[in-house]
Amino acid sequence: MNALPLEGNTSLAISIVNYVTITSQDIVLSDASSDNRFVNDPYIQKKRPKSILCAPIVHKGKSAGVIYLENNSLSNAFIPARLEILRILAAQAAISIENTRLISHRENAAKLQTEMKIAANIQTVLLPENPSISGFDISAYMKPADEVGGDYYDVINTPVKEWVIIGDVSGHGVPAGLIMMMVQTAIQTVVRNDPGVTPSRLLHKVDRSIKHNIIQMKEDKYMSITALSFEKEGTILFSGLHQNLLIYRAQKEAVEVVESAGIWLSPWDMGEVHSDKSLSLDKDDALLLYTDGVTEAKKGGSEMFSEERLIDILKGSRGASAQEIRDRVLASLSFFQVHDDITMIILKKQ
Repeated sequence: MNALPLEGNTSLAISIVNYVTITSQDIVLSDASSDNRFVNDPYIQKKRPKSILCAPIVHKGKSAGVIYLENNSLSNAFIPARLEILRILAAQAAISIENTRLISHRENAAKLQTEMKIAANIQTVLLPENPSISGFDISAYMKPADEVGGDYYDVINTPVKEWVIIGDVSGHGVPAGLIMMMVQTAIQTVVRNDPGVTPSRLLHKVDRSIKHNIIQMKEDKYMSITALSFEKEGTILFSGLHQNLLIYRAQKEAVEVVESAGIWLSPWDMGEVHSDKSLSLDKDDALLLYTDGVTEAKKGGSEMFSEERLIDILKGSRGASAQEIRDRVLASLSFFQVHDDITMIILKKQ
């Protein structure tokens, strides 16, 4: 049987069905056209049916539907004995309907789970497989809070210069993951077509290209991001509003905190920023980039992992490789509860 919407249906008395749905009470009419409660129903006025029985289908106190029966030939067609039989049938129908809904829910949940895994696999494929930057030891780590995350990092090598990008879409889950993939595609497109572009100009172009899609999603999401270009002469240019850049200076055995500057990627107009900051690294210096999922991890409900703890770990990294620095952060982080996507990139000058 095909499912037909109740609203606008002209084959039954809708007012009676609605009454039973709302009250969960049986309705038994011996002559429907003479019952004052439903005499104004358009169907009853037009068809003037005789006997009508309408009973709720209830399972564990929850309504699963109604049974509607009509006899246009006889008055008093539905006697109490028949109503009792219908109640028994309705109870069995309620169980069948509920079981069908549960099966459908499980099938839909399994389908959604499969689709989420596909989306997560796509994100994993988009990550750089063996990231490398000339003259640097590099290690990276990313773990989404959900199957699909909003953190993003990339390492791009071109004949002109090399790039490291890190970003974090507000929130996490599918909408954040979609924006992350849009940004990744836009950045790859701009850098491949214009490898000499500056970081600030890159972010301006990407912001302009994805702004319409973010507005269409009606999610009010934004992406904090920093783009770093490694120039041939050894200078590192960077732009974008994100977390502070942490630099371990090997000669001083101290950590320098460098503030990010530039724009977010967002549906809002932040203006054009065409200025780039620069930094340089000496031998054995290490640069740590991260998302706030690391620093905002919590222990005991209130104690945060914090940037200060990252700085302390980095201060003690003399002689450590990029991989060892990463592992030390993760070991310390294991005592905290992580509620957001986490991403780290460590670059150590060789």
